[in-house]
Amino acid sequence: MEMTAEQVWREYQEGISFCESIGLFDTVRNNENFFIGKQWEGVEAKGLPTPVFNFIRRIVLYLVATTAADNIKLNASLLRKDGVGERMCKAINGEFENTFEQNRMGLLIREFARNAAVDGDGCLYSYFDPEMPCAGGMGGIRTEIVENSRVFFGNPNVREVERQPYIILARRETVGKLRKRAAAFDADPGNLVPDGEQATGEETLRKSTVLLRFWRDEETGRIWCCEATRTGVVRPAWDTGLRRYPLVGRIPLCWPPRPTASTPPWTPRWRSRPPLWRRTTPAR
Repeated sequence: MEMTAEQVWREYQEGISFCESIGLFDTVRNNENFFIGKQWEGVEAKGLPTPVFNFIRRIVLYLVATTAADNIKLNASLLRKDGVGERMCKAINGEFENTFEQNRMGLLIREFARNAAVDGDGCLYSYFDPEMPCAGGMGGIRTEIVENSRVFFGNPNVREVERQPYIILARRETVGKLRKRAAAFDADPGNLVPDGEQATGEETLRKSTVLLRFWRDEETGRIWCCEATRTGVVRPAWDTGLRRYPLVGRIPLCWPPRPTASTPPWTPRWRSRPPLWRRTTPAR
């Protein structure tokens, strides 16, 4: 399936427009300021003292510590035990343990829970990194945190990840790195330039917004992906071989979702309302 940079960028802009319409970026910025203690941000105090007693941070970190444990493990078992199957399960469980240890999943889970509590939801993205050092050589599964302001659903009115027509993940990378990757995948590196600039040959250290677009092929049911910037394709569309999106996200840890008549059929509550401490006048 052909996917152009213009189409991916247009869908990315639509996602930004939706987030702006519900005030997501402002809400996340305000929530982060309150969490770190900048509760007088933007207030003209005119020389008056601006005391802060940051009980929000203490409460959030306590809840994260009590709900996100370091000893979480993934274990595979057989419905019917036999010699070959038990040896396979042992090997699989060994890989699970190595993956959890290399990715420091305990820290990631705590950060995931912290983001969900402060920003409204959390997101984990897993992918195969061929440059990741492993016990048996190079290459392994890498998992990273993606902030909710960098995840864009094709249908933001549906909460379930697997029901999305497509998902876009945004990040920033240097143009030089993007051009090397584009050359490795037979794309045109000359089309990749920093955001808002024209190609001059001197911009390799400056950055560009790169987008990963995932979607499910209707015929095979497998997940496809392409990588592009505003001006060009970094990696043309390829079949990931996955049956499910490599994303765990939009999981609210502060409150459950609720139906609303404002944008039917669903507007996720954690994407339309700030956390509880932002709904009332805060104590200074």
